[in-house]
Amino acid sequence: MGKKEPQHVYVIRRIVALALLAYLLVAIIGAIHWLQNDDYRCDKITPDVVVEMDGTHVVTVHSGDTLYAIGERHCVGNLSLVMDELVLRYGNTIYPGQRIVLP
Repeated sequence: MGKKEPQHVYVIRRIVALALLAYLLVAIIGAIHWLQNDDYRCDKITPDVVVEMDGTHVVTVHSGDTLYAIGERHCVGNLSLVMDELVLRYGNTIYPGQRIVLP
């Protein structure tokens, strides 16, 4: 028969195994969150949104509005990607009365 290992070695191995399992679980949850967080939607219907016939959502800029405020108010998901898209389309300056088509 084999030699039985001391109790403290068994406990240490068990703790290490549980720690590795917990680490793996956190890594999987983090990866899922990261993959899902790389997307956005700009389809919130608010009183200042006009939905065009082709389904695009259009917002009229009001005094004091910023692209970030418009994106934050009308989009969910990765706002950084929303901002990138809006800045590419409209530049850094917007004006009251300007119509912004949401990405």
